[in-house]
Parts: sequence; structure tokens; C-alpha cells
Amino acid sequence: MWSALGNNVIWVVLGTAAPIFIGLVISVMLWTGAKGGGVLRTIYFLPMVLSPVVIGVIWNWIYNPLFGLLNTGLRNVGLGRWAIGWLGETETALYAVMLTAIWTYLGFCIVVLYAGLQKVDSELVDAARIDGASPWQRFRNVIVPQIRPVLTMVIVYTVIGGFNVFDVVWVMTGGGPNNSSEVIATYTYE
Repeated sequence: MWSALGNNVIWVVLGTAAPIFIGLVISVMLWTGAKGGGVLRTIYFLPMVLSPVVIGVIWNWIYNPLFGLLNTGLRNVGLGRWAIGWLGETETALYAVMLTAIWTYLGFCIVVLYAGLQKVDSELVDAARIDGASPWQRFRNVIVPQIRPVLTMVIVYTVIGGFNVFDVVWVMTGGGPNNSSEVIATYTYE
């Protein structure tokens, strides 16, 4: 039980921080005018409309130690020594499944944060730029305060998802190997 609780804490911390941080960076890039924004938003949101079971099966194929895309790619670029059984190793199973979940939540974070950025007053951003604020200062002092409610909602949603994670873990590892990817939900189910 304690390993499941510890894994869930790791999941909530990393599984919440990573998609929000990456999603915020990508949504700001899209907001500032990156080319192909509409297509990128569609591609990033795709995991949110797929079933978690389908996502788990797809990523099981990607992580397959014999013919998976990840290990094949590592071998093809000369990093064959890093080609391991990602879901079969106690040290990597939790993080491999978590990467899948991060990919799943990333689209939601990007779309919602991008929508929140549409409400940012660009005149304030321009005024800060004219006053000599660096991009980081404009982001921290002008943009973030204006999207704080949206950011809070995304954080709450991903934290709740981190505590409720079950389906992806169960499909990909069943909580194994040796309970290394077990979370509270899989422990309770067993």
C-alpha cells in the first residue's frame, strides 16, 4: 500500500507539473503566432478524444522491447544500449506509463491555456514591452496574472486526474512489475 501511495504522490507531482509546464510553453508559442497553429491544436488535442485503453495499447506497442518504435529508434541512432523493456523494468515502468499520461493530458492543457490566452489584454503586453520588460517579465507579471483562473482550473483538473489514474496503468502494466507502477486505484482494485 505504501508503494502505491508513494507512486501516486510522484504521479501527482510530475504528472501535474509536466503537462502544465509543457502545455503553457506550447500555448504561449501558438498565441504569439507560431505557424500551423490550427493543425497543431488539433494534433495535440487528439489524445483527449481517444479512449485511455486505446492509448495504453498504442503506447504498449511503442514501448515493446522487441519491435517497439522507441527501442527501434534508439537502435537506429546508435543508442541500442538504452533499448530496454521500458514497462518490464521496475526502475522505468512508472515513468514510462506516466509519460503516456502526460502525453494524454498535454492536449487538454494546451487547448485550455491557449483559450485563456485569448483573453489576455495585448495592450498591457505591448506597454510592458515598450517599458523595457523582458519576455520573462512580461510573461510572469502581465500574462500569468491574467490567465490565473484558467491556470488554476487546469492545475485542479490534472491533480484530480493524477489521483484518479487507473485505466492507463492497468492496461499498460497492471501495476507491475513487482508493484513498481502500482497506484492507489490499482491497489484498491486488486
